[in-house]
Amino acid sequence: MAYFAHVCGGLAVLLGVLRLNGYIPDSLVSELEAVFGVGIGTWTVWMGARALKVLGKNEGGGR
Repeated sequence: MAYFAHVCGGLAVLLGVLRLNGYIPDSLVSELEAVFGVGIGTWTVWMGARALKVLGKNEGGGR
């Protein structure tokens, strides 16, 4: 699940940045959706990283 969060968050950030830089037209993604994609995508990637860290500690892989 944490890997899925990383992938989805990364894609949201990538698409948001591409839209805000003008590589994706307004007809496909609005500016508001792009801003939400960057914000929520960043949070999702961070939460996925935290989940992987917790899983690593629970499995004895971290200190």
